[in-house]
Amino acid sequence: MRVGIIGLGKMGILHAGIVNALPSSKVTAICESEGMLTRLASRVLPGVSFYRHPAEMAEEGNLDAIFVASPIHTHVPIIRELLRSNARIGIFSEKPLATNGTEARGIADLARRQGVVNMVGFQKRFSPVLRHAKYLLEKRAIGRLQFMRCYSYASDIFRKGSGWRFKKGTGGVLLDLGPHLLDLLLWYFGEPEVISAIEQSYYSSEVEDYVHAVFRFGADFVGSFDVSWSKRHYRLPEISIEVQGTAGSLSVCDDYVRIQADKSVEGVIEAGSKTFQRAAFDTGVQFLLADPEYTVEDIHFLDAVQNRTKVEPDFQTAAEVSQLIDQVHQVASRSEC
Repeated sequence: MRVGIIGLGKMGILHAGIVNALPSSKVTAICESEGMLTRLASRVLPGVSFYRHPAEMAEEGNLDAIFVASPIHTHVPIIRELLRSNARIGIFSEKPLATNGTEARGIADLARRQGVVNMVGFQKRFSPVLRHAKYLLEKRAIGRLQFMRCYSYASDIFRKGSGWRFKKGTGGVLLDLGPHLLDLLLWYFGEPEVISAIEQSYYSSEVEDYVHAVFRFGADFVGSFDVSWSKRHYRLPEISIEVQGTAGSLSVCDDYVRIQADKSVEGVIEAGSKTFQRAAFDTGVQFLLADPEYTVEDIHFLDAVQNRTKVEPDFQTAAEVSQLIDQVHQVASRSEC
């Protein structure tokens, strides 16, 4: 399969490495607006065509799939260009799909109408640890769900930053760290109602550095949500979800699932305490570049493009995440009034 990459930042380079490591795909085109990056890449990537405009790459590159790994605010304009130029190319976008729910829903509807295979980079869904937690919850291993708490923390921002990540409308911690955790909550529990929310800026002048929200999932299940890129002692970003049920409790992070089951569920879990470590799961990935879920994610996308099948999480799923982000912002802004 012939694959194009838009954006030679960290994620663009990662996807390019994975694609070239797979036996059935190869990066043959790259679109990058930064001249220095293009010059450097052209020296070490012989046989790859370089472009400055996405539509030009789509029209001339004879591509099967494209990975969009550019800044968040460019995703929708780029994808719209790609959809106009060639409806047969599968499109993968890094998360989040858009800076707001309206744009995300619009581009998701357009991709659906054109029948384009599409996917968004919520690679956490492909973590064997996080998937096993979903399995245990679906099998009611801890009974009926009552309440939960979750967080996504990183030790990144302790001084005023510059660039689009720190500009109102294109940045902030909710767009940066929030999407992965919000996607997991939607995947595990369904769509919530935002009961309350607070946003705080400690180092940034235009965007939030910390967000706290309270969600309600149905009539009897509630939970709290915290996200901050200014949390000390989290050199590596961390996600954690803790859930209390009528028959036990469950906690999950990137490294393990821990469950305390009050009673056995046949074929699922024995009563007592059990910890499933990440190392115990077989990822099935022969080539490891970064976490294995990135490779599994890209394989799923390319297989779907080749077979013209639907794949999750797609643009519609990503639009739900963007709409939930909008709701948190809206509730938080009302709290400030």
